[in-house]
Amino acid sequence: LGMSAWPRSAIDVALWDIKAQAAGQPLYRFLGGETGRVQAYASSMDATHEVGELAALHGEYVDDGFDAVKTKVGNRSPAEDAERVRTIRDAVGPDVEIFTDANQAWSVNEAIRTVDALDAHGIDWIEEPISQFDIQGHRRLVDRIRPPLATGEMLNRPEQFLPLLESRGIDVAQPDLIRAGGISGLREIATLAHRHNVPFAPHFYYAISAHVASAAPNGKIVEYIPEYDIAPLLENPPTIEDGEVVLPDRPGHGYRIDPAAKDEYGVSFDG
Repeated sequence: LGMSAWPRSAIDVALWDIKAQAAGQPLYRFLGGETGRVQAYASSMDATHEVGELAALHGEYVDDGFDAVKTKVGNRSPAEDAERVRTIRDAVGPDVEIFTDANQAWSVNEAIRTVDALDAHGIDWIEEPISQFDIQGHRRLVDRIRPPLATGEMLNRPEQFLPLLESRGIDVAQPDLIRAGGISGLREIATLAHRHNVPFAPHFYYAISAHVASAAPNGKIVEYIPEYDIAPLLENPPTIEDGEVVLPDRPGHGYRIDPAAKDEYGVSFDG
C-alpha cells in the first residue's frame, strides 16, 4: 500500500520488459495491441498561470498537433475558472477536446456549481472533482453533471476501482502506473473498466502507459505532460507525432537510459 506500491510497480514494469524482449516483440504487441500509435493529450501544469497566458500555451499545443488539452481548475471561484476555460476554448477552437483537472478541490455541491459554469464553454471531462474516498458523492455527480467524470490516479490497487465502477460513479478510469501496480495493475484495471463499459485513460508515465492503452480494448487516450517529458533521459525514446505517442518497435518497452543522463544524475547501474 501507499509508497510501497512504487518499487513493486517498477519491478513489475521491468519483468514485463524482460518477457517481451524474450518473446522478441514490442511490449504493446506482446500485450495484445495491434498499433504502436496511441492518442495523447497535452496536459499543462498551468495552475499558477495567469489567465492571459493560457491562450498562447494551449494554442501552441494545438499547433503541435494535439487535438486534446488539459488545464487545472479549482481553488478559484466558478466564474474565474470558467473564464480560464473560455480563454482556452477561444484559443483552440470548437473541435479540440478540453479536459479539466480539479485535484479533489471541491465538495459535491461546489463541484456541481463549478462544472456547470465550466461546461458553458464545452469541457470534455472533469478530473478528480471531489475526494477519492467519497464514493456516493461520485455517483451524485455523475447523475448531475454533463461532462464525463474521470478519476483514479490516487488509488493504490486495482480493487479500489470496483466501488466506483459498481456504483457507476466514474466515466473514465485513470490509474497511475506507479501507484496501481505497474503494467499488471493497469491491465487489471483496464479489464475491470471494460466490463463496466468505462474507457481507460492512464495517468502520466506515457512512455509505458501507452503500451498498455494500445492493447486495452477500451484504451482511450494517454497523458503527456510537456514539462515532465522524460524523452531527454532516454535512448530511442517514444516520439509525439500529430498528437499521438509513437511507440518503439524494438523488443520490450524499447527504452534505455541515455549514458549522458546516467552521468548527469549519478546513476551507476547498467540498463
